[in-house]
Amino acid sequence: WRCAHKERCPGGAPGTCSPELHGLACQQATLGWIWTGEESVQCADIEASGFLFPALPLLLGPVVVIALYKIFGDTYERWGSWRNGIASVGFILLNHYQVINIIRATNVVFPLNVAATFETFSFSSDVSTIFKPGCSGYADFGKSLLIKTLAPIIVLVVYIGTWLVSQLVGKFSQIDWLAMEKNRTANGFFSLMFTFFAGITEVALLIFKCGENPNGRNTLLADRSIICGESDWQEMVGIGVLAILFWVIGFGALFVRTVVLAPKWFYDPGVQMRWKFLFIKFRPDVHFWALVLMAKGVALNLGFTFLKTGVAQIYWMIVVLTCYTGGVIAFRPWRHMAVNGIDIVAQLCLVLVCSTLSWFGHYALEDPHMMDQDMSELAIAFALICLPFSVPTTLFMIWQQTSAGGKMQKAKDVASWRSAVQTLSQAPKQDFDRFMEGLTEFDFWFCTQAAHIILTEFKGEKCRVGLSTGSHSNSGSRDNLESADAAKLAAAAFVQPPPSESVYV
Repeated sequence: WRCAHKERCPGGAPGTCSPELHGLACQQATLGWIWTGEESVQCADIEASGFLFPALPLLLGPVVVIALYKIFGDTYERWGSWRNGIASVGFILLNHYQVINIIRATNVVFPLNVAATFETFSFSSDVSTIFKPGCSGYADFGKSLLIKTLAPIIVLVVYIGTWLVSQLVGKFSQIDWLAMEKNRTANGFFSLMFTFFAGITEVALLIFKCGENPNGRNTLLADRSIICGESDWQEMVGIGVLAILFWVIGFGALFVRTVVLAPKWFYDPGVQMRWKFLFIKFRPDVHFWALVLMAKGVALNLGFTFLKTGVAQIYWMIVVLTCYTGGVIAFRPWRHMAVNGIDIVAQLCLVLVCSTLSWFGHYALEDPHMMDQDMSELAIAFALICLPFSVPTTLFMIWQQTSAGGKMQKAKDVASWRSAVQTLSQAPKQDFDRFMEGLTEFDFWFCTQAAHIILTEFKGEKCRVGLSTGSHSNSGSRDNLESADAAKLAAAAFVQPPPSESVYV
């Protein structure tokens, strides 16, 4: 049998385990002890008493609910604030370490320092690890799986209970703000489900993630003492199926429906608040990106259900992460421009982590050459895959500049641009300023770049670096132009002076 770490199974006589460990693959710890990733340590009295888990999380639950309700209540006008930008960075970092936690579950025996470091971030997918549930009688995999599967229901009950109490307090105290608003409360619950969706998916598929052993048998990657296909495993399959149906498919379908129908409802402030967690981080024209993040979490976990070797699992994750990174580069979905850079760096770091850990993957193969054919075919495929993409790109450029349809589309775009600029130039200063103030970072940046192009190429004022065919003055230097004035000058360049009476009444 294969051990998760060599420190669990130090070698010697068959069945020899590290101190306070026993059972198949040395997976089980002695009662009152817990495995930390490096060694077994004895639980403190308070850890074993049941107070630290499950009592303390249940007591802290309402406090967390109220804190989230208080902190994350911004209306649409404040979605682009720097505070929400920082929240987006925190979300990306949390998701980054959730993926690290998924990597930790690959069928690879990592060195002790790697395993211990990755173990540190297990809380990113399972917050309960902070409270050491293994010390209070929940070390058994079956009990642990049941608790993790029921976690969304437990969180929902805490939310409903806290909301009901707030309604009673608000009613009897006659202080309206003490009664939690239902849409804002719903946003808090669903935001937690969305934030930890990768971890929820991991738990739902946990029972189906099996790895090979030298004897040809498959054992659970999460608990190598459980043999896949035997009675203990079969008893827990139902839990996994229900978790997939309710949490992965259930939440997934709800969020997909919301994103699809949101454009019809979004004028309603109640809808904006209830489903804020799906849209607040992303640009309005890439409002669907929450679904892409969810799909990434599902895809990363799904590979473990049909790929058994650690090398194959690692390369599957590299492909998924690379596709997602390409999507971020193409769509730049995050509402704050700088956050896109953080996401790209985080994904590239994950690809590098997977690439590095593939070094250890071949140690788990019975025959180091068993995957030579697969890997050689992948290398050839990756070398040639760019060629098919070049064909439609070439055809599109030819169509765009030579076909009647392409020329007609450009003429429509020019007319639309001229109409938009004319409308903007005729707006009163108050409306213009309000419009510019309400733009997202990306939209404001695009408007500024358009102003620089027009002032450079149309008015002859050098407002940007680079080549230009015209002769320019320096009066329009970028350093000397404020963004709002540049946009207004750009608008005036295309149209006649606005009429004496505004078109806005």
